[in-house]
Order: sequence, then structure tokens, then C-alpha cells
Amino acid sequence: MENLTDLEIAKIEAFCKDKATFEAVKKVLFSVLYSDGVVEKGKEAKKTNSAFSLIANAYSDGKDITNDELGAQLRAKFEGVHTILNGFEQLKSIKGKDITIDEFVNDAI
Repeated sequence: MENLTDLEIAKIEAFCKDKATFEAVKKVLFSVLYSDGVVEKGKEAKKTNSAFSLIANAYSDGKDITNDELGAQLRAKFEGVHTILNGFEQLKSIKGKDITIDEFVNDAI
């Protein structure tokens, strides 16, 4: 990517090579979407999920939401998630020159 420095590319490559960290960051970013409304062992069942929240927010504001509006909002959420997942895939494709991060360390610091 032309908008990244060599150091940024090297850092991204190192991040992607660390599978545990890469997957942990994905879990954090998607935790609300993936766990919303899920029954977990030893925990009380959640009363809502992101789909219910769309309706609840409209009703709490005294508005009605049509099935078309609800569908459009759910589709938009899906597209947002899909876009973020594509970003993670793009991270994996970023490759730089054969350099090490140590080359960027300033020994004077």
C-alpha cells in the first residue's frame, strides 16, 4: 500500500504473523456482534441482541420501524462486518521489502 511507511508495513507483517494476537484483536472488535444474545455457560441469558436493539431503540423513541427499514439496517450492519473482515484479509496481503523492524530502532534512544 502506497500510503504506508516501510515501518508500518513491517509492523503489520509482524502483527499478521502472530496468529494468536491477530485472532485476539478480531475477537475484541467483533465481541459485541458475536456474543450479543448468546447464552453462555454459567451466565444469565441476555435479554437482547443487536437485531432486537434496532427495534427497541425505535420504540423507545416513540417511533415505529417498518420491516423494510429493519431489513435495511440489518443489511447495513452485515455489510459493515463484512467490510471489516475484508480489512483483516487485506492486512494479511500487505508485504514489504525484506527488512527487519530492528532496522528502524534508534540506538540513541
